[in-house]
Amino acid sequence: MAGNGLCLLLVTRNESERAAGLLRDLVDVVDEVVLVDSSDEWSIKALEKLLNAVGHTHVLRLPPLGLAELYRTYALSKACSEWVLLLDSDERINDALKRDIRRIVTESSADAFMIQRQPVDESRGESPSESRSVPWYKTRLFRRSKAQFFGLVHEQPSIAGTINYLPPKYKMIHYINSETYWSKARRYIKLDVFLGRWRYDRFGQGSVLKRWGISGYVRLRGKTLLDEVSPFDLYLIKRLAAKGLKKFSYKPNEYLRRKVSLISSLSPRIKKFSFDVWSDIQPFRGAIPYLGLTSEFVWNNLWECYRAKKLPPDDFFLYKVMEKFFERNPTYSLDVNPIEVLREVNAAADRVFPETLSKASPTSVFSKTGRATIVEGE
Repeated sequence: MAGNGLCLLLVTRNESERAAGLLRDLVDVVDEVVLVDSSDEWSIKALEKLLNAVGHTHVLRLPPLGLAELYRTYALSKACSEWVLLLDSDERINDALKRDIRRIVTESSADAFMIQRQPVDESRGESPSESRSVPWYKTRLFRRSKAQFFGLVHEQPSIAGTINYLPPKYKMIHYINSETYWSKARRYIKLDVFLGRWRYDRFGQGSVLKRWGISGYVRLRGKTLLDEVSPFDLYLIKRLAAKGLKKFSYKPNEYLRRKVSLISSLSPRIKKFSFDVWSDIQPFRGAIPYLGLTSEFVWNNLWECYRAKKLPPDDFFLYKVMEKFFERNPTYSLDVNPIEVLREVNAAADRVFPETLSKASPTSVFSKTGRATIVEGE
């Protein structure tokens, strides 16, 4: 598609009504849609009329992996338009941006734009006119040829070029549900056991003084820059990195506190193993290149494996990550079994997120023999 064509890139799972609402909202705004669906039950009928109205569409049915970011590189490869608008099913752009988006991408020399996020809590009955914008910006509008994804939790695209902020009159409205927030956070933090750890060398980047300070502190602690950051040091570093008076009253936010708590509650053996897996992923910068999730052949094989393993999506993804690790490190010293690891990580998540335990939700149950079963909710 030539010129400044605009493509909507949407990854969805079990949200056909929300996806239909987003398509309906943008049918006269975008030239192209790339839709990735990993729903338990697949039906294109609910979206077919809307997709036909757009005209140029690619619909990809891919196995569920528990993280939308893992699909974005493959989805991006199917787009033809110069510009991409990346949204989830529970997100919308406001009327001002819908009206001006063509002019923005045509007249600007930038390669990407950050859009201010406006959360709207549906569980409290909020509407966009009642909610407040927050000073959080997300890179959601970008040139296709300049963007790259690596497959990390809460990942923003890496842009090889200039990124501009859109004026605050342009907003991305995010419909949230505070009652289900921790259910999502539980899944993200589980995945971050393997995708989002911390090493000391991460905090030594930047000025010479900063590198010298971190290196000296690490030596005093009897550690190396490649060691995992301890909870005490993590909070200390973040406190010192806070600006102004905030550093005197810094407290880790609840999300960070729970993430640290989950990782810390793992047995030393599983904690070391998961850190070693994370370290093995680092040269690849994320799970997409690590697992080869740019290949149609790999995606087809994942379907077969997903059906055979019968694991929940996030557990299946972690299983494949561990499988790749053992393939790359056949002489690894620790004797661990992926199912054993999943069992312990899930048990730790249950302890850290007690409010998410419900009979109404599908739960992964791992028996003492290491076999995996699924207990289906209502």
